[in-house]
Amino acid sequence: FTLGFGDQPGDLIRSRVAAATCLPQCDDSPTSPTPDPTLPPTGGRPETDLCSSAQEISVGSQTSGTTVGATLDSTAVCGTIPTAPGVWYYLTGTGNDITVDTCSLGTDFDTKITVFGGSSCSGLSCVGEDDDGCGGGSDTRSSLAFSSVSGSKYYILVHGWSTSIGDFVLSVNEDIPSPTASPTSRPTPTPVQGPTGGVPCPSFFRNFGPFYERLCRRFGFVP
Repeated sequence: FTLGFGDQPGDLIRSRVAAATCLPQCDDSPTSPTPDPTLPPTGGRPETDLCSSAQEISVGSQTSGTTVGATLDSTAVCGTIPTAPGVWYYLTGTGNDITVDTCSLGTDFDTKITVFGGSSCSGLSCVGEDDDGCGGGSDTRSSLAFSSVSGSKYYILVHGWSTSIGDFVLSVNEDIPSPTASPTSRPTPTPVQGPTGGVPCPSFFRNFGPFYERLCRRFGFVP
């Protein structure tokens, strides 16, 4: 029966049974997502952390990046073995010398640059590596120049010395050789025509005295 107001008989019993039998989905409190164990403990990875996700850059470009949150790379030995996390870029060769560097003031840590050649990340070969090539002394930024083959692909790993990480600006420049000047051809001199239309007699024929005119005519000259 019901009394028509307030709690009804049996309400307390039903509420206790519901609490005892409620499944986990009954709990509507917010939950935190399960962390991905493959990611660094602080923040996420940069998009260019892996060679397979390398960002394309080109001659004349300046690209801002960071190695903070990146993972340590396992690559073919090229100068030294990486000991600090790095990020990846790639470009296409132009046939000229190309320089890649982190010499910009936007770079705030001790960088290293390693360049590999290869059509894919699975077949990289060492091109070169640099550490502290921007100016020497206390400058710990990096600069590497290499001769590129037109149409070939080059992968660039920006990483740090020892365990250094930070932000950087990667610049790409090309050394375009000056065009070689073509030799100037000298015009062939036109013989001066004598009064009768012939070629004047050479002056040294006058050394032969009275035979001057005869020699001139014999050789087809005009006295």
